[in-house]
Amino acid sequence: MSLDMGGFIDADFQSIPANQIAITGSAYDANGVWVEGTEATLPYTVNIQHLNPRELQALSLGGERINDYRKIYVNDGDFHALSPLAFWEFNANNVGTQRYKVISSDIRKWRSYAKIMVVLIDG
Repeated sequence: MSLDMGGFIDADFQSIPANQIAITGSAYDANGVWVEGTEATLPYTVNIQHLNPRELQALSLGGERINDYRKIYVNDGDFHALSPLAFWEFNANNVGTQRYKVISSDIRKWRSYAKIMVVLIDG
C-alpha cells in the first residue's frame, strides 16, 4: 500500500499529478562526442511540501541561485522506475508546469515509499 495523505492533511498538501522525466540512452559516439538520449515520461500522483529550515541547511548547496525547494512523496505509479537522476514536472505554484531537478532522494521500492527533494531549475 502506498502513502496516501488525503483526508487528514490540510489542502496545502493535496495530491497532484506529476511526471518524472528520465533521459535514457545518452552516450559518447564513435568520435567522442556526447549525444543526448531521449526523454521518457512517466506519470505519478504525488504530495508536494516545502522543505523545513533544517532540511535546507543540511543540503548546503553553495554557488547556486535557488528559489524553490520541494519535497515530493509519491502516492502511486511505477516505484521501480523511479530514478534519482530524473527530472520532475508539476504545477506547484499555479503558474503552469515547471521542471525541477532532484537533489536528494529516499526511494524504498519494496515498501512503495519515495521521498524526493527537488529544486526548481532556474531560467
